[in-house]
Amino acid sequence: MKLDFGTAGIRGIVGSEEHHLNEIHVARVIDGYARYLLNTFSNIKERGIVIGRDNRIKGKEFTLIAAQILTSYGIKIYFNFNMLATPFISYLTRTKKAIGAINITASHNPKEYNGIKIYDQNGCQLLPDEVNKMKSFFKDYNDYLLYNQLNYQKIEKELLNNNLVENIKEQDFNYYVESIKKINFNNQDLSKIKIVYSPLHGTGYPLVKKIFNNISSNVIYEKNEIIEDSNFTYVENPNPEYKIAFKNTIDLANKENADLILVTDPDSDRVGVAIRNNEKFELLNGNEIAILITDYLLENKKIDKSKKYYLIYSFVSTSLPAKMCQEKRIKSYICETGFKWIGNKINELNGQENFFFAFEESYGSLINEELSHDKDAIQSLFALAIIAAKAKENNNSLLEKLELIYQKYGHMEAKSFSFNLKNEKHLEDIKNKFKNLNFQNADLLDYNKTINGIKSDMLVYQFKDNLSWISLRPSGTEPKVKIYIHLIEKDKLIAKNKFNNLLKEIEKIMI
Repeated sequence: MKLDFGTAGIRGIVGSEEHHLNEIHVARVIDGYARYLLNTFSNIKERGIVIGRDNRIKGKEFTLIAAQILTSYGIKIYFNFNMLATPFISYLTRTKKAIGAINITASHNPKEYNGIKIYDQNGCQLLPDEVNKMKSFFKDYNDYLLYNQLNYQKIEKELLNNNLVENIKEQDFNYYVESIKKINFNNQDLSKIKIVYSPLHGTGYPLVKKIFNNISSNVIYEKNEIIEDSNFTYVENPNPEYKIAFKNTIDLANKENADLILVTDPDSDRVGVAIRNNEKFELLNGNEIAILITDYLLENKKIDKSKKYYLIYSFVSTSLPAKMCQEKRIKSYICETGFKWIGNKINELNGQENFFFAFEESYGSLINEELSHDKDAIQSLFALAIIAAKAKENNNSLLEKLELIYQKYGHMEAKSFSFNLKNEKHLEDIKNKFKNLNFQNADLLDYNKTINGIKSDMLVYQFKDNLSWISLRPSGTEPKVKIYIHLIEKDKLIAKNKFNNLLKEIEKIMI
């Protein structure tokens, strides 16, 4: 499968062939990006570019290639040889007033993958139109074959003495962390809840440790998984969506009798949660996490009634937070899948309306948009710790807190499924089967044709209540197709029964 930019940058299995991600592809992309920058921004050399990475295979080598190429064009860079979390890269881009950023990461993908995300000056990933402009500067793959023979020790030494390189300072990390700590609006005591945390060998540990070290808290770190490790020795799959990612933290939490498990994916843009429930640990999904944070913000964030506020989320995410926000007259905006669209909408609304909260069902959200314009698992993780601590004070768990929310606003049943695609024909067959399903009180919407200003490769059955839907869309980063079912009903039993009936219909096409 040919490598190209998708929902969140370009990703591929690391290897030596042209269909793999390797030094040649990285050099090709970064060289094209450098020439695009010089052609587009007159002040690029002074304002510069942020470069960061997570723990992936050849991640450090790829950032050294990026640093060497940009500085060879006379472009200033903000650079650190260590790992940097994705939201922190977005934060640096904004605070340093850089023109953009390069992030070497494959986020939550399996360990065989790496990737490249490119950011604009607002700390938001490039939109398709900008990506296409950048791609017009790409040369042929074979023009960069020499990048297979680099001396990385020499490059690293040269960068240490290059006056175009500005090191990322400890005060940058400290200011980011101190800003996140302000999410604790009422100075909730966190010392009475026992939390187990893992960064899944990725970027989260230094930031999470900074947050919890300076406050009264009880956090236990999974010591094997706080180590930078491109082989993911102790983590079978680093995706917080899957219980296998929690294997060691569940063992540790049982040993320590912990209340809560929090994990961040390798680049720290997604957060995973597991809650003790009758001596077992139960995972929350991305929609449930967003509902809990929305409820916390509605109860605790100061709202100036004289100003306009907005909630923003992707169109495969739960609409329950939008319903929750209605009572405080907070407007809701719906965007295409991918946080770049959310970030772009935040930029568009800046100065007109006030940001309240943004989220995606894929375990990502943003609480303070002044820090990052990408999803930020460090913010989400801290908020969840606060919510769980408050719930424990009231003799509740996060599951019981969710149930109270459902009793007030309606019960949500939501799940997503993904399965691998054999080829393009397989995708078309699945789409045709999906179109021929028959659901009562639902209209089929084809987002391949623009609907409400949104155009995307997605099919949706929208139910008459406008809160329930079923959608199908191909993954933007992997050869997979995803199906989402989302229901909201006043009665929990009705919601479960309706969900099970819809699932039976969907299973007919999952072949």
